[in-house]
Amino acid sequence: MNDLTKRVLVAAVGIPFALLIIVLGGFPFFITVSFISLISLLEFYSLAEKKGFAPHKINGTIFGIILQMVFFIQFSHFGKLSPFMSAILIYLFFVLVTLICETYSKNPNKIANVGVTVLGISYISIFFITFYIMREFNYFLYLFDIHVKSFALGQNFALLTQLLKIAPERWAFLIITMLGSIWVCDSAAYFIGRAIGKHKLFERISPKKTIEGAIAGFVFAILAFVGLGELFLAEIPVVHFIVGGSIVGVLGQYGDLAESMLKRDAGVKDSSNLLPGHGGALDRFDSILFVSPSYFIYLSIVIFFDLGI
Repeated sequence: MNDLTKRVLVAAVGIPFALLIIVLGGFPFFITVSFISLISLLEFYSLAEKKGFAPHKINGTIFGIILQMVFFIQFSHFGKLSPFMSAILIYLFFVLVTLICETYSKNPNKIANVGVTVLGISYISIFFITFYIMREFNYFLYLFDIHVKSFALGQNFALLTQLLKIAPERWAFLIITMLGSIWVCDSAAYFIGRAIGKHKLFERISPKKTIEGAIAGFVFAILAFVGLGELFLAEIPVVHFIVGGSIVGVLGQYGDLAESMLKRDAGVKDSSNLLPGHGGALDRFDSILFVSPSYFIYLSIVIFFDLGI
């Protein structure tokens, strides 16, 4: 069975399952994202070990799970504290614990060991938290509405008011829009790059990627984001879909390049062999790890400064 056949079979099973989990939201979505995050984190630490470093995998996995649980508890209306403040405190404690644990380690590369442990949590666990927040964006807006209006600065928060009218379950379509746009971007970059690509994009990191393919990915990412966004969430001004598509077309491709850089540095082709024909979890979600936090930051800024159009 060749790689293409394996990829198609995995996609045939994975895509319907992913759509079901996204639509369900809540605990099924949280536990799925947390599991993917955990596997991706372990794959990242495995890449670091191939470089001769010794990340604190137990610390990383425990604190990664705790950080994500904080947001689930809060977004499930069980928590009383701000999930963001709680996460900051937990993150600071994690860094302290990692430094203390390293003092007892007999492994060399002390700075690198601490560095890759903390980077794993920052790059993977925390970035994946924003993916969960985007699915439960209605409750994030509710928290925003409560806390931010004390800093109103004269704004009437028209965009915030407009977004709060969207039913909680419909924010599943934002996740579908992001993932759909990433898939279209990757496909356009691959097929058009193979067909007409002549100029290398970043040869020392990813020799097969071309500038022509990257441009095609950028254009089709915007078209896909706008098309899906207008279809499912027409209440949101189209300019925010254009920005979302641009984020996918630029930062989504950088996410792919960044993960390729890590794999090349570690001397491996895939982050793992978890998914036949697809590589590891980190290979499949490298783009969303850049897109989700970037789009979350963008939406937070335009809501806070009332920049809705």
